[in-house]
Amino acid sequence: MKQPLWKTKEKDTAMLYAKGEVCGVCPKLFKEIINRCEYMEIGKGEEFIYQGKPNNDIYILIKGIACSTYCVANKEIITQFFHPQRNILMFNSPVSETGIITNEGFEGICKTSMLRLSKQVLEELIIQYPILNNHISNNYNWQQHENRMHANSLHMHTPQQKIIYFYTKHPSLYDNHSLTAIRKGEHLNVSDNQFCIHKNMVKARGYLN
Repeated sequence: MKQPLWKTKEKDTAMLYAKGEVCGVCPKLFKEIINRCEYMEIGKGEEFIYQGKPNNDIYILIKGIACSTYCVANKEIITQFFHPQRNILMFNSPVSETGIITNEGFEGICKTSMLRLSKQVLEELIIQYPILNNHISNNYNWQQHENRMHANSLHMHTPQQKIIYFYTKHPSLYDNHSLTAIRKGEHLNVSDNQFCIHKNMVKARGYLN
């Protein structure tokens, strides 16, 4: 049995940031990333979050999203789940076909999974799948985008940690402006009401002051 994330010492770990169906990357590659991760825990995301691990933990979170509303709002909510320096992976799994934000939907997306990908495996995958170079960033900072959702100053990674971020090209989820905003880490346009609903849900669960 592999060690849980909070019991490992390796800090040189990649963060995967994924949005949408197969995230604009070939299914074979994404499957290989999942198969070769060092650690994976299905449906235990809430437990990891609630237990409040120390700063040096490496977290990659697989998150459920179903429509542009969820894609935008979940991105913001997730930053509230983690202490500074924690890392995230979001991966598509349907939550709400309607896109309506409900308590049921919010509970559903909290049942998340975690995985870790070592630097060695990452380097091997880059050689095997050069397309990965198009998704790697050494300096992607969530704090750069301004958002009314942010109650605290959060930095999701250090510049020394590589990030792979994937995004869907599916037209039903994003338009060109949204894709550009995601690449830049900027806040996307969502109505005040949608942000308010999500913020209240998060606050009710104790994630915000």
